Amino acid sequence: MKITCNHCKQPVEKMNLKQAKVIQTPEFGEWVVDLILVCPHCSQQYGVSVATWDLQPLETTHG
Repeated sequence: MKITCNHCKQPVEKMNLKQAKVIQTPEFGEWVVDLILVCPHCSQQYGVSVATWDLQPLETTHG
């Protein structure tokens, strides 16, 4: 799936990760992952907060 960068209008299939911090929101006390993703063409940054309860493990490791 490709999206279009709102700034440079280039198609983007993969964004670069700048930040992925687990923080507690001051407003509600909820734990979220604060993500900053960057367009690989023009370096436009995009931010989103994902609730930690929405995270799904990809695989389970034992040991």
